[in-house]
Amino acid sequence: MYGNRKKRRIYSVFMILLIFQLCFGMPGILSEEVYSDELDKDKLDIPGNIQTSATVNTIALKWNPVAEAESYDIEINGSVTEGIEVNEHIFEGLESNTEYVIRIRAANEEQLSEWSDPLVCKTFEAKNDALETNSDPENDITVTEYVYGVTEPVNPIPGEEQLTFDGNGLLGEYYNNISLTDLALRRIDHEINFDWGFESPDAAIKGNTFSVRWTGKVQPRYSGKYNFYTLTNNGVRLWVNNKLIINNPLSLPNKESKGTIKLLAGEKYDIKMEYYEFLGKAKAVLSWSSKDQKKEVIPQSQLYSP
Repeated sequence: MYGNRKKRRIYSVFMILLIFQLCFGMPGILSEEVYSDELDKDKLDIPGNIQTSATVNTIALKWNPVAEAESYDIEINGSVTEGIEVNEHIFEGLESNTEYVIRIRAANEEQLSEWSDPLVCKTFEAKNDALETNSDPENDITVTEYVYGVTEPVNPIPGEEQLTFDGNGLLGEYYNNISLTDLALRRIDHEINFDWGFESPDAAIKGNTFSVRWTGKVQPRYSGKYNFYTLTNNGVRLWVNNKLIINNPLSLPNKESKGTIKLLAGEKYDIKMEYYEFLGKAKAVLSWSSKDQKKEVIPQSQLYSP
């Protein structure tokens, strides 16, 4: 009898402790489990929809923002870069023709998310061809001279005497990726002077992940060396008379590049400009100048579609 009463008292004490634990969260096995479940609920989400873009020595990344995340960490081939405050990043100075394994996690002052699943991105192979050429003195060509902190191109002085030309613009081919392979739209653009911001050039084009190739002829008003300028937010290349004069595959925001080539007045020269948009606001402006030509966006009158 005594033994049974003792067992009942122990059982009663246990039930009282269990009720207190359920009601007031007293320390114990159950409350630890509940607390652990609450921590799981509060964990930051893993960054998703990770997009990559590579050049010879750069990799650009973009991913969906995570709620309550204050920064992000990126691991690339075992090396971690911490404290990235936006949901995009560019790694520069990488080895060419090399595979990089990348993971991303979200962070705030109290928590870290789990790492994303590893993905592999490979940089392109460096080729010793025209794309790597810096100058061609024999043909009076200077390739890609970078100018930082430049404002919008300045228009010609009103009233300055100019010849009359009858161009109609360039053919613009718009692609739904950054590799110029998924053609979505063709149209004639009177000039290349676009500031799309975060919008798309057209309803047929995906916003913030697209590329454009403009082709046609350009006709200078004067003879002499011409400076061609591209003002872009991401990668750009420009050919004039089939010569690559600007080769800037990964441009910083609002960065102007300049290339120089000698042209004859009235002659029509092949022109091709390739632009891709991957990060940030989309912008593409093509302008020119010479000793006789004030800097301006190249007007429709001097551009001819194929």
